Amino acid sequence: MNPENQSNPVEKTLFGRVVKSTSCEIPSSLSESRKKRLREILSHSEKSYPLFRRVYAEKVSPRQAIKAKCLDCTCWQRAEITNCTVETCPLHDFRPFQKGDEDESEDQPASVA
Repeated sequence: MNPENQSNPVEKTLFGRVVKSTSCEIPSSLSESRKKRLREILSHSEKSYPLFRRVYAEKVSPRQAIKAKCLDCTCWQRAEITNCTVETCPLHDFRPFQKGDEDESEDQPASVA
């Protein structure tokens, strides 16, 4: 069985507790560099993994891609995105989780206007 495409629940230790997850499949169609990056993301932040998997494997909105980049830049710390002071970043004005944002959910797809 290919460990990258497991459909059975996978037991992982996350922050000292055992977590079962079925959403940790890495699509075989991805390049080796993207597979490697997804494994790294999974080891750091299981909560952010589904977003990165969608960004790498599917067409996503610019808003979701920006959210993924900001999470990556801040080591998956939402509060750091909210308090980001890197005003020279081209994405600074478009970053998620700004004070007053209505969409605070990680898994909510961006609405198309």
